[in-house]
Amino acid sequence: GPPGGGGGGGGDRTSNPAWTEIEHELAPNVCRMACFNGENLGSFQVGSPALGLIAGDDILADTFWDCYKSTMVSDLGDKLLDEESLKPVNAKKMRVKHMTENIRSTPSHSFRSITAKEKLMLEYVENFRLQFVELYPTRRPLLLTPSNECLVKKFVCTTMRPTKLPFSELYDAPKCIRFVSDFLKYEALDDPIQYPENLPSPYSVLCWQAGDCFDFSVVLTSMLCGVGYDAYAVMGYAPKAVTLANQELLQCPLLEEEEAARNAEANRPKKKEVEPDKYRIPKERTLVSEFEADMKGKEGETREREEAGRTERE
Repeated sequence: GPPGGGGGGGGDRTSNPAWTEIEHELAPNVCRMACFNGENLGSFQVGSPALGLIAGDDILADTFWDCYKSTMVSDLGDKLLDEESLKPVNAKKMRVKHMTENIRSTPSHSFRSITAKEKLMLEYVENFRLQFVELYPTRRPLLLTPSNECLVKKFVCTTMRPTKLPFSELYDAPKCIRFVSDFLKYEALDDPIQYPENLPSPYSVLCWQAGDCFDFSVVLTSMLCGVGYDAYAVMGYAPKAVTLANQELLQCPLLEEEEAARNAEANRPKKKEVEPDKYRIPKERTLVSEFEADMKGKEGETREREEAGRTERE
């Protein structure tokens, strides 16, 4: 806030106040809000480390607002950013920061804590890691206990665990792969040859609908293991075009499908003409008597001779 503003009240105002960040004075919590009163911008928050009151889910509705800062909107100016702040922001780090600062965004208490069994398991894992480093000092470090989205260290097998969704379409591996690739937005790693700082749970990745290659592999492996596949997540290296899904040099798969359909139609054998069935009932024939035909012919000849004789007598 402006110089002179403080907790519990306003204070003396200066002619040209400078708006500054307040995170260094007040830890962010779920009970912060800002409001406008004309051209005056005010910031309120319940909870002050100096007063020993930290806001959380147990804050009551009648709790007083003990932190207040204000300034005139017309006195606000552009904040000068240093070189570090001008760098592209990693979206995954921002989501993790929001998860750690906002208690209500955490789906379960287990995301922010570890049980006694988990603590014992982490000790065994650390013992294994130390032995691995001693036996193979030149090999790359193992990714065993990365921090989750709440900055709590979890064993990687705790994060990657069999998950079965109530959708039978995802029980088939190709359809499950297509779902993960279409539903999630790919984000490249800051350093393509280093581990990410956080390995969030599949639940959070699906809620965010975005993640890096490690997040994609964790979600896909968890879903495939949940329906009975013997799936693993393997880390390695690949060309940049593969990791960024650059398909400029590839033919469109839709065109390939259309070409395959046309070729299949052209190579399809023609249907053979069906031979008449010898057991088929023949059509009804029209019977003609040759004798009656001869008799009619003779009667016609006799009639013609009689008419000829009658004409000669006349």
